[in-house]
Amino acid sequence: MTEHEFVLTLDTSANPGVEPQVRMWIDDQQTCDLASEREVKLVRGRSSEWVAAFSARGPFMYRIGIVAAPGNRWAIAFRTKGERAEELLYDSDELTMQKEWLVGTCEHIEWHRKAS
Repeated sequence: MTEHEFVLTLDTSANPGVEPQVRMWIDDQQTCDLASEREVKLVRGRSSEWVAAFSARGPFMYRIGIVAAPGNRWAIAFRTKGERAEELLYDSDELTMQKEWLVGTCEHIEWHRKAS
């Protein structure tokens, strides 16, 4: 199991008016069903930041739900934790709807090399 850190920042200064909400689920099981997805508890840090620490076995899929006003900018980052921490994924964009889902996969560089 590898320890990970997740950070989502949401800039609501340009378009306030909707109380932001964020939830996240990950799935690190390579199973043939959807029952292995689990919710990761997010902690709201500064007013525009949500953070989490979680463990995953190898590559994982993520699903992040965001509710906020359209036009607000978001950024996500996944990193490993520990002595040799590395950034695994960074992405950012602007919300186009009040409720959006971010879905993707995240893997370590060495897992990617092994698969090639």
